[in-house]
Amino acid sequence: MKTYSFALIRYIPDLVAAEFANVGVVLYCPQSGSLLFKVSTHVSRLTDFFGHFDKRGLRATLDGVEKGLRRLARDLEKHPLRAPRTAEDCIARVFPHDDSAVQFVTGGAGLTQDLDALLARLFTRYVERHADQANARRDDAQVLNAVRRPLSDRKLLSRMESKEIVGDLRVTHTFPLAYKNGLWHACDAVSFDLLEPQSILDKATKWLGRGTLLRASREPFKAHLIVAPPSAPELKGAFDDGCAILDRMACPHEIVLESQLLGFVDEMDRLMHEEHGKHAPS
Repeated sequence: MKTYSFALIRYIPDLVAAEFANVGVVLYCPQSGSLLFKVSTHVSRLTDFFGHFDKRGLRATLDGVEKGLRRLARDLEKHPLRAPRTAEDCIARVFPHDDSAVQFVTGGAGLTQDLDALLARLFTRYVERHADQANARRDDAQVLNAVRRPLSDRKLLSRMESKEIVGDLRVTHTFPLAYKNGLWHACDAVSFDLLEPQSILDKATKWLGRGTLLRASREPFKAHLIVAPPSAPELKGAFDDGCAILDRMACPHEIVLESQLLGFVDEMDRLMHEEHGKHAPS
């Protein structure tokens, strides 16, 4: 049996959004000094996941990654006594850590008899299957469309508008749906239909920070966040934790689960009728 460790090559086009897709696997065996890797050749399949993105730029970057890994593999064959201990150590020799869209993340370690077969299994699990799941999940825009439909059915959507809230340290956020009734009731969608527990927690934490800074807005507002759950049942714990993080935002807010959407629409209907009544002739 041979010891191994592996790392994932991950494409993260927007570090703030924290959404990503695995595009390759790097596998390393310190006993033999063998460095194996496989990189996806079908970057266009990520279109359903990210929408429009720089396909040529990603392909060029991945070509550079492959060339660097080939050079490192040849160097390890020539100088086995200088072999690193882990896949992460291998990568650090060639690719310095930075904030580029292509990142390397630690995958795991174990024992195997067949490195080639293991690489194929890891690629299927973490790259091909990950891409299929990624293309099936819903993003914020899709959840927002689901919010718009019942508002439109109740003839409320036309009375709402987008609203930019300006907070502390020049932090701003534009809520796509808002209505003013004394204060701005500002609505946005938050999809937790992600693939990894940490992605859910990271997204919730970014909203927590945003809400804290928006609290300083000179315009009174209340944020209404419509939250969609993940498709995978095993992520329920992370979803619950993510919702708990959102609920700690310092700004006035309401966390509305997608299953409670009709109740939210009822509340918007009540607010609009209440405001209309204030201005109706007596």
